[in-house]
Amino acid sequence: MKTLLDKTVEKSPHWYPLLLCATRTGMREGELIGLKGIDLDFRGQFIEVQRILSRGELTTPKNGKTRRVDMSGQLKDVLQELLSKKRAAALRKEMEKPAGERRDAATVVNEVMEEWLFTTPAPRAGKQLDPSNLRKVFQSLLTAAKLRRIRFHDMRHSFASLLIGQGESLAYIRDQLGHHSIQITVDTYGHLVPGGNRQAVDKLDDLSSKTVERTELDERAAEA
Repeated sequence: MKTLLDKTVEKSPHWYPLLLCATRTGMREGELIGLKGIDLDFRGQFIEVQRILSRGELTTPKNGKTRRVDMSGQLKDVLQELLSKKRAAALRKEMEKPAGERRDAATVVNEVMEEWLFTTPAPRAGKQLDPSNLRKVFQSLLTAAKLRRIRFHDMRHSFASLLIGQGESLAYIRDQLGHHSIQITVDTYGHLVPGGNRQAVDKLDDLSSKTVERTELDERAAEA
């Protein structure tokens, strides 16, 4: 992930905020495309996933429910900067209009927040992303970074795997990924929990040894 993100900053910085968001949240491709500025809560440090682009249509997320995903500190800073640049550009463009045609700053800023967060670069800047074009960009960045070809969706699996490696619970990962049930999360990622089964039976050994010790002490106390 670090290699990919570093190469993106170097070769195609326009795509860096989107890829960072993908690797830090595990959001689906269509959910990323459907994000708007109003979905970001910097004070609460979370993203409200409210819509997904699926087969060319915007709908509610895959399980039919909106959800909140946490923003890391790094992601928060990058997305704040992205929105700040968008607002500044919109205000500069508004100031180019004749004085009598200019809208107030609040109206311009609100309009920016209602627009797509991740858009196409120049010369078609501001347009909603096309999933197939996004995948082509992703593959070109993998090639530039000299990484093997993977699916865009695989970053979602990498996100979950890294959280498991850090010891996060499957329940938390379920909530972040927006799985319909914990069973889906367990079936998909349960095998990655490091030493989960071994630790469980080790606890039985501890319990058994303590039980034996207590029994021996009780017997000695009774004899005394």
